[in-house]
Amino acid sequence: MNITALNKILPRWKAASKRTHSADSKVAFWAGKDKEKMLPALVEAWTTQTPTADDVTRLAVAVDDEDDTARKDFDYYCIPATPAMFSLIELCWEKFIRYQRHFWQRKGLTLSAVDLAEYRVLVAGALSAVVNAELTDPTIEGVTFSRTKAWYSIRSRYRPLHVNRRFLPVIDALTECGLFQQVRGQAWRSHTRPESGVDKSLIRSTRTLRNLMVDCHVTSPLDTSWDRTGQEIIRRKKDKTSAFDEYSDLDVLANGYRLEMQHVNELLWKSNILVINREGLPFIDVRDRFLQRQFTYASWTSGGRLLGGFWTPMSKVDRRERILLNGERTVELDYNSIPFHSLYASVNAAPPAADIYHITGTDPASRSGIKTLMLALTFDKKPNRRKFPKGSGNKFTKADRAKGARKIIELIKTQHRPIAHLLGDNKGHGLQFIESQVIIAALSQLKQEGLIGLPVHDCLVVPISQADRISVIMQSVSLKITGCQIPSHGKVGLITC
Repeated sequence: MNITALNKILPRWKAASKRTHSADSKVAFWAGKDKEKMLPALVEAWTTQTPTADDVTRLAVAVDDEDDTARKDFDYYCIPATPAMFSLIELCWEKFIRYQRHFWQRKGLTLSAVDLAEYRVLVAGALSAVVNAELTDPTIEGVTFSRTKAWYSIRSRYRPLHVNRRFLPVIDALTECGLFQQVRGQAWRSHTRPESGVDKSLIRSTRTLRNLMVDCHVTSPLDTSWDRTGQEIIRRKKDKTSAFDEYSDLDVLANGYRLEMQHVNELLWKSNILVINREGLPFIDVRDRFLQRQFTYASWTSGGRLLGGFWTPMSKVDRRERILLNGERTVELDYNSIPFHSLYASVNAAPPAADIYHITGTDPASRSGIKTLMLALTFDKKPNRRKFPKGSGNKFTKADRAKGARKIIELIKTQHRPIAHLLGDNKGHGLQFIESQVIIAALSQLKQEGLIGLPVHDCLVVPISQADRISVIMQSVSLKITGCQIPSHGKVGLITC
């Protein structure tokens, strides 16, 4: 056990445990939340060794990365959903108005009813975002946002209209009112990143806000919701980490893709989807079903993968164990490599009948690494890769790692000779578009037939009773889109109904 860490956390744990037995319901409620936040650190301290001097140095270097995992980006589309949340917002609005009225009077400002309505929407959105984040994950450190004023001064289709230059003053006013605690990030200087590595500001609730939440009975993430109307498609200037690309409202393709996604979201919203939430398991909000389609490199034929949905970040095991569709266990129907079947179809060649990722001369245990490497080759702009993709080395057996990336790539190109010239030719984003077209076509057919499926990249999570029919649909639409019939396979869920 880590004695140093235990000595730091045990006194806080004992104090919180005493407060859980308090006669004051507010104190007891938040003491329980404090214990939930401390539990992972307590378990880690109990199960790890006391660090050496070298370990302490490494931990100090890594602390910023660990902090990032405990933060959540501000969700500008979060809104109140229940009378309890509206009551909380009313109390906070009164505090906000009392504070701001003095400020406006000193400045000689007179606000119209429209201006006050806009401020009220901003206050409601800020409170909803923080409340939702902290109640969904009790261990979260806070909600992050940018304080770049120019970003809020420019109107964008990727941000609600009310999130404008007034957003930062509202956050600051709520902080001055004692409802938020704010930690400001450091600004970039020219092209130099802040020394702390933290360029985003962070807000979290104060005890005052938490007490108001208890008074209004706001104790669940279900007290908030989202309104992402109009955000069905997004387009990036380059890859998925780059800035958003603005486009015209008159863009015919954009409007067509948006309409497709509206039909998909309608299918998901009306479907009978249940998630098992038990004590000790991370909370999953079954209402989070909104999907977006993300295009890349400022093109409507690049990327296009689906984002969002509560099931996407879940592990395969969690999806099989915790999701029920129409009250049934689920099966994941997974396409057998859409990208490489599409490449074979583009050169009018038949793909191998065996597993695409089984390469002669390599260990079958290296299949995961081979798959990662082959997909990386489709994104390479030149056919001169010399290294394994970052983080994929442990997916290969020791013998295959010893051969080196060049040798493995040579074996791949030998086995897949008809498409060897397309590996390293920057086809990856175009192949993602084809994959997304196949999934969208499959979902559209499911909607027509009254079936259900939850998309995860090139996979559909479906009820067992519908699996056979949906498998036929998936193969049929793959033939229409790619020119070849791509087989699918599935794994059955583990829950007993």
